Amino acid sequence: MNRLLKKSVAAAAALMLVGTAHASLVTFDFTGTLTIGPMGDLAVPEAFSGHVSFHDGLRDRDNSDTHGQFVDHRRTAEFATRIGDQDFIVRGGRRGEIDVDIFNNDPTVGVQGGDDGLGMFATNPFLSMGFFQQYDPDVFSTSRIPAFTPPLSGLGGFFIDEGGGQIFSGFFDSFTCTTCAATTSVAEPGTLPLSAAALLMMGCVAYRRRRARSFGIKRHGYCS
Repeated sequence: MNRLLKKSVAAAAALMLVGTAHASLVTFDFTGTLTIGPMGDLAVPEAFSGHVSFHDGLRDRDNSDTHGQFVDHRRTAEFATRIGDQDFIVRGGRRGEIDVDIFNNDPTVGVQGGDDGLGMFATNPFLSMGFFQQYDPDVFSTSRIPAFTPPLSGLGGFFIDEGGGQIFSGFFDSFTCTTCAATTSVAEPGTLPLSAAALLMMGCVAYRRRRARSFGIKRHGYCS
Protein backbone atom coordinates (compact mmCIF):
# COMPACT_ATOMS: atom_id res chain seq x y z
CA MET A 1 0.00 0.00 0.00
CA ASN A 2 1.23 3.48 -0.86
CA ARG A 3 2.73 5.43 2.03
CA LEU A 4 0.30 8.35 1.59
CA LEU A 5 -2.68 6.00 1.68
CA LYS A 6 -1.32 4.37 4.82
CA LYS A 7 -1.02 7.77 6.48
CA SER A 8 -4.59 8.64 5.54
CA VAL A 9 -5.87 5.35 6.96
CA ALA A 10 -3.90 5.91 10.16
CA ALA A 11 -5.24 9.47 10.47
CA ALA A 12 -8.81 8.27 10.00
CA ALA A 13 -8.34 5.55 12.62
CA ALA A 14 -6.84 8.06 15.04
CA LEU A 15 -9.80 10.37 14.53
CA MET A 16 -12.19 7.53 15.39
CA LEU A 17 -10.20 6.74 18.53
CA VAL A 18 -10.16 10.38 19.62
CA GLY A 19 -13.96 10.30 19.58
CA THR A 20 -14.10 7.33 21.94
CA ALA A 21 -11.47 8.80 24.29
CA HIS A 22 -13.21 12.18 24.51
CA ALA A 23 -13.98 14.02 27.72
CA SER A 24 -15.97 12.16 30.35
CA LEU A 25 -19.32 13.20 31.77
CA VAL A 26 -19.61 13.91 35.48
CA THR A 27 -23.18 13.69 36.77
CA PHE A 28 -24.63 14.90 40.05
CA ASP A 29 -28.12 13.84 41.20
CA PHE A 30 -30.04 16.01 43.63
CA THR A 31 -33.30 16.28 45.52
CA GLY A 32 -34.74 19.21 47.39
CA THR A 33 -37.73 21.25 48.46
CA LEU A 34 -39.10 24.44 46.92
CA THR A 35 -40.40 26.82 49.59
CA ILE A 36 -40.84 30.12 47.75
CA GLY A 37 -43.00 30.81 44.71
CA PRO A 38 -43.87 33.89 42.65
CA MET A 39 -46.14 35.32 45.36
CA GLY A 40 -43.91 34.51 48.35
CA ASP A 41 -43.77 31.47 50.60
CA LEU A 42 -45.48 28.40 49.16
CA ALA A 43 -48.47 27.25 51.21
CA VAL A 44 -47.40 23.66 50.53
CA PRO A 45 -43.68 23.14 49.85
CA GLU A 46 -43.00 21.23 46.63
CA ALA A 47 -40.39 18.52 46.21
CA PHE A 48 -38.04 18.61 43.26
CA SER A 49 -35.35 16.29 41.91
CA GLY A 50 -32.98 16.18 38.99
CA HIS A 51 -29.43 15.96 37.75
CA VAL A 52 -26.73 18.04 36.14
CA SER A 53 -24.12 16.56 33.79
CA PHE A 54 -21.06 18.29 32.41
CA HIS A 55 -17.67 17.30 30.99
CA ASP A 56 -14.62 16.97 33.20
CA GLY A 57 -11.65 18.59 31.40
CA LEU A 58 -13.34 21.90 30.64
CA ARG A 59 -11.02 24.90 30.38
CA ASP A 60 -10.94 27.25 33.36
CA ARG A 61 -11.99 30.69 32.11
CA ASP A 62 -10.95 32.51 35.27
CA ASN A 63 -7.29 33.41 35.74
CA SER A 64 -7.43 33.73 39.52
CA ASP A 65 -6.16 31.07 41.91
CA THR A 66 -9.32 31.16 44.02
CA HIS A 67 -12.08 30.92 41.43
CA GLY A 68 -12.72 28.40 38.66
CA GLN A 69 -15.27 29.10 35.94
CA PHE A 70 -16.17 26.40 33.43
CA VAL A 71 -18.77 26.61 30.66
CA ASP A 72 -20.04 23.56 28.76
CA HIS A 73 -21.84 24.21 25.47
CA ARG A 74 -21.82 20.60 24.28
CA ARG A 75 -25.17 18.98 23.62
CA THR A 76 -24.46 16.11 26.00
CA ALA A 77 -24.23 18.59 28.92
CA GLU A 78 -27.58 18.78 30.69
CA PHE A 79 -29.33 20.31 33.68
CA ALA A 80 -32.72 18.69 34.31
CA THR A 81 -35.19 19.31 37.12
CA ARG A 82 -38.53 17.60 37.81
CA ILE A 83 -41.21 19.31 39.91
CA GLY A 84 -44.34 17.23 40.36
CA ASP A 85 -45.09 15.85 36.91
CA GLN A 86 -43.34 18.66 34.99
CA ASP A 87 -39.80 18.52 33.59
CA PHE A 88 -37.50 21.49 33.07
CA ILE A 89 -34.43 20.77 30.94
CA VAL A 90 -31.57 22.89 29.64
CA ARG A 91 -29.02 21.28 27.32
CA GLY A 92 -25.75 22.66 26.10
CA GLY A 93 -25.37 23.62 22.47
CA ARG A 94 -26.03 26.65 20.33
CA ARG A 95 -29.02 27.74 22.41
CA GLY A 96 -28.01 26.67 25.91
CA GLU A 97 -25.10 26.31 28.28
CA ILE A 98 -24.16 24.74 31.61
CA ASP A 99 -21.93 26.81 33.89
CA VAL A 100 -19.88 25.46 36.78
CA ASP A 101 -18.30 27.89 39.27
CA ILE A 102 -15.93 26.89 42.04
CA PHE A 103 -14.74 29.24 44.77
CA ASN A 104 -11.64 27.87 46.49
CA ASN A 105 -11.19 29.71 49.78
CA ASP A 106 -12.17 32.95 48.06
CA PRO A 107 -12.14 35.75 50.68
CA THR A 108 -15.12 37.36 48.95
CA VAL A 109 -17.31 34.29 49.64
CA GLY A 110 -19.01 33.80 52.99
CA VAL A 111 -19.86 36.04 55.91
CA GLN A 112 -16.35 35.93 57.36
CA GLY A 113 -14.58 35.21 54.10
CA GLY A 114 -12.46 32.21 53.16
CA ASP A 115 -15.30 29.73 52.66
CA ASP A 116 -15.51 27.50 49.60
CA GLY A 117 -18.46 27.47 47.25
CA LEU A 118 -19.88 25.51 44.34
CA GLY A 119 -22.39 26.87 41.85
CA MET A 120 -24.00 25.22 38.82
CA PHE A 121 -26.24 27.15 36.49
CA ALA A 122 -28.09 26.48 33.25
CA THR A 123 -29.69 28.86 30.81
CA ASN A 124 -31.34 28.95 27.41
CA PRO A 125 -33.66 31.54 25.77
CA PHE A 126 -36.66 30.30 27.77
CA LEU A 127 -35.43 29.01 31.12
CA SER A 128 -32.83 29.58 33.84
CA MET A 129 -32.12 27.41 36.85
CA GLY A 130 -29.27 26.54 39.14
CA PHE A 131 -27.93 26.68 42.66
CA PHE A 132 -25.13 27.93 44.85
CA GLN A 133 -23.87 25.99 47.85
CA GLN A 134 -21.41 27.37 50.38
CA TYR A 135 -19.01 25.03 52.18
CA ASP A 136 -16.63 25.17 55.07
CA PRO A 137 -13.03 26.00 54.08
CA ASP A 138 -10.74 23.47 52.40
CA VAL A 139 -13.44 21.47 50.62
CA PHE A 140 -11.88 22.32 47.26
CA SER A 141 -8.10 22.08 47.26
CA THR A 142 -7.87 23.33 43.67
CA SER A 143 -10.12 25.13 41.21
CA ARG A 144 -10.66 21.97 39.16
CA ILE A 145 -14.17 20.64 38.68
CA PRO A 146 -14.83 18.27 41.59
CA ALA A 147 -15.48 14.61 40.89
CA PHE A 148 -16.76 14.00 44.40
CA THR A 149 -19.72 14.93 46.56
CA PRO A 150 -18.91 17.54 49.21
CA PRO A 151 -21.21 17.46 52.23
CA LEU A 152 -24.04 19.97 52.27
CA SER A 153 -23.03 22.73 54.66
CA GLY A 154 -23.41 26.45 55.08
CA LEU A 155 -25.78 28.63 53.11
CA GLY A 156 -27.13 27.59 49.75
CA GLY A 157 -30.16 27.60 47.56
CA PHE A 158 -31.80 26.33 44.40
CA PHE A 159 -33.85 28.40 41.95
CA ILE A 160 -35.80 27.95 38.73
CA ASP A 161 -36.92 30.90 36.59
CA GLU A 162 -39.53 30.31 33.90
CA GLY A 163 -39.75 33.98 32.99
CA GLY A 164 -42.66 36.36 33.49
CA GLY A 165 -42.03 36.47 37.22
CA GLN A 166 -42.38 32.71 37.64
CA ILE A 167 -39.41 32.26 39.96
CA PHE A 168 -39.31 29.43 42.52
CA SER A 169 -36.56 28.79 45.04
CA GLY A 170 -35.74 26.34 47.79
CA PHE A 171 -33.03 24.15 49.27
CA PHE A 172 -31.27 20.86 48.63
CA ASP A 173 -32.04 17.76 50.64
CA SER A 174 -29.35 15.65 48.92
CA PHE A 175 -26.60 16.16 46.36
CA THR A 176 -24.68 13.10 45.14
CA CYS A 177 -22.12 12.48 42.42
CA THR A 178 -23.30 9.35 40.61
CA THR A 179 -20.54 9.09 37.98
CA CYS A 180 -17.44 10.01 39.90
CA ALA A 181 -15.87 7.01 38.22
CA ALA A 182 -16.58 9.03 35.11
CA THR A 183 -17.99 7.30 32.07
CA THR A 184 -16.67 8.17 28.64
CA SER A 185 -19.09 10.18 26.59
CA VAL A 186 -20.04 8.91 23.15
CA ALA A 187 -18.78 10.93 20.22
CA GLU A 188 -21.39 12.72 18.17
CA PRO A 189 -22.46 10.24 15.48
CA GLY A 190 -22.36 12.41 12.39
CA THR A 191 -19.12 14.34 12.35
CA LEU A 192 -16.42 11.79 13.12
CA PRO A 193 -17.40 9.12 10.55
CA LEU A 194 -17.75 11.78 7.88
CA SER A 195 -14.34 13.24 8.70
CA ALA A 196 -12.77 9.79 8.72
CA ALA A 197 -14.38 8.96 5.38
CA ALA A 198 -13.10 12.24 3.92
CA LEU A 199 -9.55 11.41 5.04
CA LEU A 200 -9.79 7.97 3.49
CA MET A 201 -11.11 9.36 0.21
CA MET A 202 -8.36 11.98 0.06
CA GLY A 203 -5.72 9.32 0.55
CA CYS A 204 -7.44 7.09 -1.99
CA VAL A 205 -7.51 9.81 -4.66
CA ALA A 206 -3.86 10.70 -4.08
CA TYR A 207 -2.94 7.03 -4.29
CA ARG A 208 -4.79 6.57 -7.61
CA ARG A 209 -3.19 9.66 -9.13
CA ARG A 210 0.32 8.69 -8.15
CA ARG A 211 -0.20 5.12 -9.32
CA ALA A 212 -1.65 6.30 -12.67
CA ARG A 213 1.28 8.63 -13.25
CA SER A 214 3.76 5.87 -12.60
CA PHE A 215 2.07 3.69 -15.23
CA GLY A 216 1.31 6.53 -17.66
CA ILE A 217 -2.43 5.71 -17.73
CA LYS A 218 -5.70 7.34 -16.74
CA ARG A 219 -7.91 5.48 -14.30
CA HIS A 220 -11.53 6.05 -13.35
CA GLY A 221 -13.81 4.81 -10.60
CA TYR A 222 -12.98 3.99 -7.00
CA CYS A 223 -9.62 3.18 -5.50
CA SER A 224 -8.13 0.03 -6.99
